[in-house]
Amino acid sequence: MSTLYQLILLGDTEYEACNAVRKHFIVMFDELGLEASLFSVHAGEDKVMTGYQSSKPAFAYYFCEAIHGEKDKLAVELLMGNADPIYPVHFIEVT
Repeated sequence: MSTLYQLILLGDTEYEACNAVRKHFIVMFDELGLEASLFSVHAGEDKVMTGYQSSKPAFAYYFCEAIHGEKDKLAVELLMGNADPIYPVHFIEVT
């Protein structure tokens, strides 16, 4: 069976919140009794550009600080062009 759903993680994919989203997504599928083979996770622009399938449902989280530059710009443009939702997650370092 091929992947049906795509979770896309962009920006600072090493951030703790990014890992929490990834884990929660997997737990939700497990709680629903769905096979892990039904979804794929693409983290970072290179994974999106090689593994993303525009014909499959996808949603993305973009983890960033106030100044994030052009990181993952091509992936964001691709997703926006296909009208896939991109949820920005802004974080602030507390000292």
